[in-house]
Amino acid sequence: MPTATTLDEGLGVITLEDIRWDRCDIKSIALLANVLLRQQAADRGADEALLVRDGLLLEGSSSSVLLCIGGTLVTPPNDHRILPGTSRDAVLELAQGWLPSQVCPLEARELSSCDEIWIASAGRGVLP
Repeated sequence: MPTATTLDEGLGVITLEDIRWDRCDIKSIALLANVLLRQQAADRGADEALLVRDGLLLEGSSSSVLLCIGGTLVTPPNDHRILPGTSRDAVLELAQGWLPSQVCPLEARELSSCDEIWIASAGRGVLP
């Protein structure tokens, strides 16, 4: 259960270059790169690493990522570079009818100008 401070202030994140192989959509036992990226974030005092490849924001090392931009919830599309997240899908489903949502490629530079960043995972739920 997240603390009141976490819910109020959010988690700390950093961006890291995505060093994983090119088929991240396949859930396998080969998640060592994700673990190493998450540890690198922790070593730098962050709670999660947001992964960037070729200038595009993809996902967290152990989460899906969603941005709030001008009142619209935006998340990258599932493809071979992203492990599809059931929590992400649940957020998109829950947003229908009350929060405009868009699935499209996101440039990493949008992190600095978005209104809010959410991460979603089965283990942590949805956090700012």
